[in-house]
Amino acid sequence: MTLRRQLVLMGALVFALALLGIAVGQWQAGRQFVREQMAAHVQETATSLALALTSAMRDGDAVLVRTQLLPIFDRGYYRRIAVRDLAGRVVAAEDLAPVESGVPDWFSALVQFEAPHAEALVNSGWQQSGRVEVDGDADFALRQLWRGTVHALAWLFAVYALALALMLLWLRRLLAPMGAVERIASAAAGRRIAPIDLQTKVRELANFIAGFNRIAGMFNARLAEEEARAERFRAATLNDALTGLLNRHGLEAVFAGAAAPRWLGLIEAEGVDVLNRSAGYAAGDEFVRAIGERVRRSFPQARLARLHAASFAIALGEALPGADADATNGGPTASFDEDTLQQRSQELLVAVADIAALFPGLAVRCGAAWVAGTASASLSTLLGDADLALAEARNAGAGRVLIRRETSSGGLGAQATLRRVEAAITARDFVLSCQPVYSLGGEQLLQTEVFLRLRTPDGELWPARNFLPLLQRDADGSVFDRAMLDCLRRAVDAGQLPPGPLAANLSAASFADGTLPDWLAATLSDWPRAFPLVFELREADLTASLAAAERFAGALRNYAVGIAIDHFGTQAGGIAALRRLLPQYVKLDAGLSRGLDAVERRFLVESLVRAAHSLEVPVWAQVFESPGALDLLAGMGIVGAQGYTMAGERTLAG
Repeated sequence: MTLRRQLVLMGALVFALALLGIAVGQWQAGRQFVREQMAAHVQETATSLALALTSAMRDGDAVLVRTQLLPIFDRGYYRRIAVRDLAGRVVAAEDLAPVESGVPDWFSALVQFEAPHAEALVNSGWQQSGRVEVDGDADFALRQLWRGTVHALAWLFAVYALALALMLLWLRRLLAPMGAVERIASAAAGRRIAPIDLQTKVRELANFIAGFNRIAGMFNARLAEEEARAERFRAATLNDALTGLLNRHGLEAVFAGAAAPRWLGLIEAEGVDVLNRSAGYAAGDEFVRAIGERVRRSFPQARLARLHAASFAIALGEALPGADADATNGGPTASFDEDTLQQRSQELLVAVADIAALFPGLAVRCGAAWVAGTASASLSTLLGDADLALAEARNAGAGRVLIRRETSSGGLGAQATLRRVEAAITARDFVLSCQPVYSLGGEQLLQTEVFLRLRTPDGELWPARNFLPLLQRDADGSVFDRAMLDCLRRAVDAGQLPPGPLAANLSAASFADGTLPDWLAATLSDWPRAFPLVFELREADLTASLAAAERFAGALRNYAVGIAIDHFGTQAGGIAALRRLLPQYVKLDAGLSRGLDAVERRFLVESLVRAAHSLEVPVWAQVFESPGALDLLAGMGIVGAQGYTMAGERTLAG
């Protein structure tokens, strides 16, 4: 019960008791007053009538006695008036006929009025000639008391209502800040801490607000420091300090869980080592920076990375300016005209040679190579193919550019991949697998993550990373999400999964507009409570549409479904997404769990863990290396792990 309601109820009760005490006291006093007044009035009437009947009783004139009695009786205040002689005989008498009093029976029983009786002797000089007997009418007194009680209660109720209204207005003004304080406190309990922007004249509440705002400011400042620290370490880990471009880790992080680039190029200028020895490292750094800036100007729309020395990678995912946009129907690489790539690369190599001419005595050999990406090709495969193509281009002579469409992955083109995926979805050629997530330092099962594999016509099983990015880019990715949840529900109903938390990946297409799709709402409306569900969303998808993701997460709470951040730690703005979404957990990108012997990598992971722990968000990791990495991760504060080091995938249904 709220404080305001308690104060209102207690104030209403106390005031009601006070008014009730006043009303009962006044009513008792009024009842006694009416009773005494009625008795006095009856006695006074008897006495005055006895005096008026002196001569009539002395003369024995009964007619005169009755004549004098009637005006008094007709007033209606008396039930009976009788005049008797000395022998007790009735000389004259009048009785009031019974009438309806109009007073409730319960009130009459409560008052318990008895009609007063009074007598007076009729004297003539020193001789008694008779007596007068008067009985009062209790109904008249009851009616008077009843009307007075009703009027008094009406006024008391009016005063009570007015007092309650004034008390409510006073409490509303007094406790107006309490509503905001309660909302802020509830948000703080939900790990959303914000200062209270309120002014109040209540000293105790003002002191509380001041103290709370100080704590909130300290907390938010600490969290901002952790966020800034994590962003610095992320930038240092994933970016090249010399050129400001991505490094190899950064390039891998960009394409983690995403579609491979349509074209991947390598540009390399040899001779940096010679320049470092002859002119110093400052000259070598200047040469590398100049080449990096020239690469940036030549391919402004590309993802650029410096791999080593003067070797740069260029990842193209969109059409180059001037390329044949109508050629996109031909496949994933047709949108990039080879002649354009050849021309741009040749101009870049000429520019690199011009830059080298600025450094006396420097002789460089330049080369460039491009390989076409496929739907199922990984970035590491494309880098390997590009490196081989670059070596072939250098062997062919300085300043050569080699463009190769075929790769060692032998993957399909985008359109062929989409057709194969759509056919598999239509035929429901799915294989559902699961992999457990265990706590570090123990064997507690935290949850089970499920994956959907597509079986191709040739029997090959494709993981979602081979086609889902392409499906999201060129089709509707939510189709795959819907098929995955449908398959998962059948596995749950069939008893293929033990009760416990389940996790499933959800593509950006399912929450892009911030609302819950009808198909997803229908699926979650009757989801078994024994299998609580968590949707893992890629950090890259969240940072691209954070407001929509926040609304989507709020809609999921109505169905008791949580969210988590997958591939955490590779995108700028990931900590901001963590603060706004407050997921059930975050799962570090698999690349961050590798190479933890590097100091900058450990600093980045520890900074991310501190930022998450400040919001009470557990951090899990994906581990694919030796089991020794688990102890190192546990020492950093990571509480859960998933990967073949812990347990492999298990097929559930086909």
